[in-house]
Amino acid sequence: MRKVTAILFLFVVMLSMMHIAEFFKINNFIKHYTEHKLTEQQMTLWEFITLHYMNGDVEDADYKQDMQLPFKELANHGNINITLDQPRQAINIKPNIEITFRKFLHRNLSIPANFYTTNIWQPPRA
Repeated sequence: MRKVTAILFLFVVMLSMMHIAEFFKINNFIKHYTEHKLTEQQMTLWEFITLHYMNGDVEDADYKQDMQLPFKELANHGNINITLDQPRQAINIKPNIEITFRKFLHRNLSIPANFYTTNIWQPPRA
């Protein structure tokens, strides 16, 4: 369940950050990968990504197809951010707490205060 939730969250975040036109180019990515796979049987997906995204823009025979891949061209797409403010509602909290006061005995007031401290500050006895 956590894995499905994590994948769903990642998908939502990716969709919110990328332009929708790049999302529609994923079909071109799959087609171009299958074309490379037909010509070179040993090519893995990682090698395909390395060839097209990590080696720069090499002008080879399929340069036009390479530029059709997602995230190959930097397009100046504008972002529109919409913020919805909901009206604040007052929350009335009526506590149901009963407070009782008790009289605590701290010390006997008839005994002087230094009586308590004289027993504490004595050197240890053998």
